[in-house]
Amino acid sequence: MAKSKIENVDMSDFEKINQLDEQQRIASIEKSLLLEKALKSNSAEDIFKAQGYLRRNQQKTQEGVGKSMLLDPYALNQSMGYAEKQYTISYAVLRNMSKVPVVKAIIGTRVEQIVAFCEPQKDKYSTGFVIRPKRIKPGMEDKEKLTKEEEKDIEEITEFLLNCGTAENEWHGDTLESLIRKFIPDSLSLDQGTFEVVRDNTMTPTEVIGTDGATFRIADSWDDDEYKGDKEEIDGHYPSFVQVWDGRIIADFYPWELCFGIRNPQSSIYSNGYGRSELEDLMQTVTSILHADQYNANYFKLGSNPKGILKVSGNVNTSRIDELRGQWGAQMAGVQNAHRMPIIEADKLDFINTQTSNKDMEYSKYYEFLIKIGCACYKIDPSEIGFPLPGGANSAPMFEGNNEARLKYSQDKGLKPLLKFTAAKLNKFIVNYFKEGKYELVFAGMDSETAEQELEADIKKMGAGLMTLETGLAKYGHKFNEEKDILLNPVYLQYKQMAAMGGEDSNEYMDEDYGYEGEEETNPFEKAFQKSWDILNNEQDEK
Repeated sequence: MAKSKIENVDMSDFEKINQLDEQQRIASIEKSLLLEKALKSNSAEDIFKAQGYLRRNQQKTQEGVGKSMLLDPYALNQSMGYAEKQYTISYAVLRNMSKVPVVKAIIGTRVEQIVAFCEPQKDKYSTGFVIRPKRIKPGMEDKEKLTKEEEKDIEEITEFLLNCGTAENEWHGDTLESLIRKFIPDSLSLDQGTFEVVRDNTMTPTEVIGTDGATFRIADSWDDDEYKGDKEEIDGHYPSFVQVWDGRIIADFYPWELCFGIRNPQSSIYSNGYGRSELEDLMQTVTSILHADQYNANYFKLGSNPKGILKVSGNVNTSRIDELRGQWGAQMAGVQNAHRMPIIEADKLDFINTQTSNKDMEYSKYYEFLIKIGCACYKIDPSEIGFPLPGGANSAPMFEGNNEARLKYSQDKGLKPLLKFTAAKLNKFIVNYFKEGKYELVFAGMDSETAEQELEADIKKMGAGLMTLETGLAKYGHKFNEEKDILLNPVYLQYKQMAAMGGEDSNEYMDEDYGYEGEEETNPFEKAFQKSWDILNNEQDEK
């Protein structure tokens, strides 16, 4: 059987390959430019031909493949290997906006709230995460008792998550807390939180690394089922994301290698598959906050609004006026010459007050309005970031809900979705690849009752007959002994007293007192009433 021979390829052949790649990219750019020119042409025939060409190339002939167009087909930068985000604010500007004190307080508060869940739940009353077997059916309750094998699997997954890697990576990379502290701020400021998952040959994660979300873009092969390029296909997938630095692609990532977390997805084709950050909607609000800060700061720094005018009148020597002006400036000017006093010549010395009221300098209402707008977009109550504004949760205005209920509502609409989003990403990229995907991560403890609330609920159940006294006491580890134990409960004490009054001892007392021995079937109170009635009738007969 003849053996096939592989001829050596010299450097000139590689140069030709590189030239062909460059020509292919140039041709792609030229094609995009020609299409754009034809679509913007004044000729109806050219526009018709261009639209027909696009329709023919957009049709998907494979069975089971969608035909919808998801990315902007006219985006010229796709020829660079990735689709750029169509934004009016760059990633760098968004990062700077997130440093504005009000926005930083909002993001920092949410980060600290989520970090509180980045440890295993100690008990059912505390916050934390739980690794549990997946529920096969909706509404299915958790298993009351785990097998030893399940406990071992859960311990292994928990250790991996806490260390963001195997034991070999103990002193390298991130922990779960540091990963969340990188992922959540990028998500809240850029709506693009990312982390890389390193895997072995069996696709099992070996390490998780927090990454800079601003450097990643969606690859041009993400929405192209007929992609013909230099990227290798693995299990029917091409790289979905690329990392870009200085306009160059430095690395590409397959779908399972990078978590590209978007909380606010958009259906618009022009978004190119990217999300929209809250800061993009708050651009005008953040700008107004900066202007209000600067305006107030300039008032104290530059003294743009003087307190008044000193008017000098009469036959005063010019040198004396200059001397007065210098003395006044040296003794009365504020910090950095703030609020400098103008001095003018007139017939006499007089002071003209230009600030009869401080109402013009009150910006608190406007500033409160800006804070409320920012908090509303991030779905957080102002009191959570230290601003108990009028109408906020800590102001307790009349006819409004209590503070605890409003804070809970704020966290339900803001913190809960963020926790759910984070858990979904951790499950999809990490937990699902362990133990054949039999387990899931859940953040727990946010809605759980406190020990006092649970005790109060159990007492109400026992009072309503929904739980027996023995069952309730056994739940808290106590076996009730009716003869020896005394419960300091008014309802129970009253029951015991009534039982003692209606028992055999009280019946014997009534029988001896009223002489109705042997008539056990008659109620003792009825006997007493009958005896009193007989005595009364006898007295009336004697009269």
